[in-house]
Amino acid sequence: MTAALSVQLYSVRDALAADLPGTLDRIAGLGFANRDSILRRPGRRPSMRTRRHSSAGLGLR
Repeated sequence: MTAALSVQLYSVRDALAADLPGTLDRIAGLGFANRDSILRRPGRRPSMRTRRHSSAGLGLR
């Protein structure tokens, strides 16, 4: 059994600020299957973040 790769979104925070959907798609394209739950963006509801992450194919670790 192979463990799924996870990414800590804090490490790509500048790219996320510039292009959230594009960065999430790129992360998923690199083979990451999960992301952390620490990053919070002011003005965004958790459901919005979850929906964007899920559309990129990234689960919550």
